[in-house]
Amino acid sequence: MTAREMLRRVSNGEPVREGADGELVELSHELRIQGLDAVKMDRFLAQAMPAAGAETLRQIREATAGQWLRSILAFLPLVMLADGGTNYHGILAFLQLCWIHRLRPFSLTESADSERVLNEGWVLYRRLCAWRDAPDPLEAAAIGAEFDRVFDPQRCTDETLRHHVRLTWTHKDELLTRLRHPYTPAENNGQERAAKARVRKRDISFGPRSARGLRAWDTMQSVVSTLRKLHISPAAFIADRVTHGRRFDRLDVLVSNECIRRYGPRSEMTGTF
Repeated sequence: MTAREMLRRVSNGEPVREGADGELVELSHELRIQGLDAVKMDRFLAQAMPAAGAETLRQIREATAGQWLRSILAFLPLVMLADGGTNYHGILAFLQLCWIHRLRPFSLTESADSERVLNEGWVLYRRLCAWRDAPDPLEAAAIGAEFDRVFDPQRCTDETLRHHVRLTWTHKDELLTRLRHPYTPAENNGQERAAKARVRKRDISFGPRSARGLRAWDTMQSVVSTLRKLHISPAAFIADRVTHGRRFDRLDVLVSNECIRRYGPRSEMTGTF
């Protein structure tokens, strides 16, 4: 039995193995209903797939953990900001797609239709960005109607361009999530710029040499990137922590205060913790 088949049976509540003993049945049910800790997961896999190799077992553990994480987060009224990758779909309750990623295909084609869609798309993007400063239901409805007009496949003569326009239109709700959650950015360039430094370090250093090094990389580069966005010197912040100077608040407090300064009280920021 393949790992995919085993996970399918667990998800559908079917017997994992014919003639399985009571413990395997109980573990299968617990995995489907509430999940298993590491010890119980190892016992389950040892009985469900006794001949599986170490790599297969590792992939099953990761797939199971990822699926459980998705099932838990999907119930939280939070927004995920991402590009068009389908691996981000369904993780959180709401999805805001990046407008810059979505408009990029129209800048790669030289035609009157692509130029028209690109220009009108940027105008619509700027209206969407400005909407948060003066939210108005009538303007929100007008933005939705203009979206349908700009990304109308019937206005395009080129078949390839018509495909991109049609694809963009099918993601209308995800591209206009900002109208329902005004604090959400309309593009994820900030995230990508922050990730670029991490990728550069990996390319230059050929990656960390241990799991401890990986954690150190992730922690420090995340801290440094966050401090720069808060306009705080990373060197000064780290020196303050080492010397116990208490010049700066904890990082989570700094982030929370900046969010409140930008967007108002937390009670008005639906879709966030």
